[in-house]
Amino acid sequence: MEKEGLLSYWPHISWKKYQNLLCSLGSLEKVFRATRKDLGTLKWKPETVQDFFSWRSSVNENELEENLQKQNIRCIGYNNPEYPEILKHLPDPPIALF
Repeated sequence: MEKEGLLSYWPHISWKKYQNLLCSLGSLEKVFRATRKDLGTLKWKPETVQDFFSWRSSVNENELEENLQKQNIRCIGYNNPEYPEILKHLPDPPIALF
């Protein structure tokens, strides 16, 4: 599954948080390996950081991907060439489409 798709399952993700994560850590792969210290540079509220780590430890990427495959649902992340260009011009675009 594209990491944008996985991250879109976090209830508190927004375009701004997505951009913060990428700018601070460089890639979504690093986001999913980040420590609390790594996220300290984001200036998020401590509750938001705690919520992210709680979510990240509970999410099962393989299970989500299997469920999507069973339902024949594809994930198209923001950086995928298939992501519609027109959506990229929205002030708060979705980071993934299903």
